[in-house]
Amino acid sequence: MTGHPPPVEPPVVRKGELEFCATPLELEVHVWDYHADPVHLSSEDLDVLGLIATEQRPLLGTSLVAPWRRALREGRARDLPLPQLSDEANARALHLGGLALLPVAEGVDVYVVSYHASPVRLGVDHLTRLGLRYRDA
Repeated sequence: MTGHPPPVEPPVVRKGELEFCATPLELEVHVWDYHADPVHLSSEDLDVLGLIATEQRPLLGTSLVAPWRRALREGRARDLPLPQLSDEANARALHLGGLALLPVAEGVDVYVVSYHASPVRLGVDHLTRLGLRYRDA
């Protein structure tokens, strides 16, 4: 009897109210709350999703979201204001489905910029704009 191997579940990273699911050649982003705070995908998160940087990340700006999320976890949320996209950062961000994805030195900052945000699929072209590619591609 030949059995089929069990289906392999795609890697998933859940950050706050956003979920990132790596499917073959696409990164799906699901928004569970349209009032979600911004999240930061670190290089470790990207590695879990099978993504690697294709450009020199230190040349990009640093994350405003990562230190804010850290302060939030440590109960020091009042120490730092909620990160906002500056005009310059907004212009550099990839806008898709009510999300703004901003490549930063430490990974990618993700902002929900519309109450009408919807699940999105980032294909190869989108990932390239973020300076990312799949490790196995």
